[in-house]
Amino acid sequence: MDLSKPPQTETLIVGGQEGIYHAKMCIDLLHCLLAARTFAESGKLDLLLSSETENFLVAA
Repeated sequence: MDLSKPPQTETLIVGGQEGIYHAKMCIDLLHCLLAARTFAESGKLDLLLSSETENFLVAA
């Protein structure tokens, strides 16, 4: 998550369907790839990336 973003939503097309997502959940490709590589190699979250546990996946 990008905790520096404001508490608003963004409309994205994911898997061919339009959805509304919290802006904090929308990160750039470089950070996404870094997080994926770290997790694939170690099974752990990258400590250099900000993360936050949320109770939601999609905005209502």
